[in-house]
Amino acid sequence: MLYFDVNATAPPHPEADKVYREALEAHWHNPSSPYAAGARTHLLLSHSREELAHILGCSPVNLLFNSGATEGNHSIFSWFKETNPGAQVAVSAIEHPCVLESARRYFPDTLTLLPVTPEGVICLQGLEKALREGLDLVSVMAANNETGALQPWQDALALCRKYGVPYHCDAVQWLGKKPAKGLGECDFLTGCAHKFGGPRGVGFLRVPGDGSFKAQSGGGQEFGRRSGTENYPAIAAMIAALKFREHAVEKTTSEWTINRGIFEETLKSKLGVKVLAEKAPRLANTSCLLMPQESGARWVARMDKHGVCLSTGSACASGKTGASHVLTAMGLSPEDVRRSVRVSACWDASPEDWRRLAELLVETAASFREEAAADGNAHVIQI
Repeated sequence: MLYFDVNATAPPHPEADKVYREALEAHWHNPSSPYAAGARTHLLLSHSREELAHILGCSPVNLLFNSGATEGNHSIFSWFKETNPGAQVAVSAIEHPCVLESARRYFPDTLTLLPVTPEGVICLQGLEKALREGLDLVSVMAANNETGALQPWQDALALCRKYGVPYHCDAVQWLGKKPAKGLGECDFLTGCAHKFGGPRGVGFLRVPGDGSFKAQSGGGQEFGRRSGTENYPAIAAMIAALKFREHAVEKTTSEWTINRGIFEETLKSKLGVKVLAEKAPRLANTSCLLMPQESGARWVARMDKHGVCLSTGSACASGKTGASHVLTAMGLSPEDVRRSVRVSACWDASPEDWRRLAELLVETAASFREEAAADGNAHVIQI
């Protein structure tokens, strides 16, 4: 199988899997229990928090462990609604659905969508204009899940600091593919393990350290800010996966850049595809392509028969009808959006994997043409 959908979920990293199994065997106890085994698990949990804080560049007291980014993003907007019901909130128009839907749910009348350029990058002038007019919270992701376009989150953070406005960054796609150092400076930060080789169902949330933030009540875990028994084995595996990716990110990025460049040039030459966000800084593993004529869904289905995993966009929105809000925000027509396919390579994708993927796409285009001709369909793919 050729797996090119890592932006949806990454295969478990062997080291993370090893750490998880060892922790599940030896340290499965409740970290809040009063006996020695529970205390040891609590100590290990604290060590994991310190390791994550070091990677991100913040204090351990800023970090809460949770079930993942959807919970984290939801809890931020929920908390702001409780503490500031009339808050003026601005989010980029290309945020992940779990950010957009949460913002719309809690702030339907005071929400501003920040525009992006045709390359899918947030317009900083638009952000500063909104900040001058008065905002209480800004949310701009670090990297887009569909196009791979990197967002100027450091500049957005600086603007928010200038105007004294809290800044939230959904760093789900950035983590494991770009260096994490500095992300801890954001007021709010969300991440999840399964995007960089850790287990599903575990993630983290960076919040202010003053104790004011509360995600959910209950048993008082996570400094009383996010109740629920911590899953230490999964947390340990998440940290192991992130540490490994941090050490390998520079080498992997270099390999991705070379292989993706050859792949994209091949498809542009042989199929006339358009690479979306091509001129923007992008995650080096990601290509969002406008394919010839056929719908992206049909391309994905046909490639699946060849043992290739691709996507038409965000996996979390794939079951919904309607055009991609990301590509629509970039100014693409509904017809162009319909033809989009996302390729997102895994860490171990070899040059041969990239070449084979390009070959299969070219072969599939030829088969589509042949089928159209056999059916007497005049609407034939033009290459």
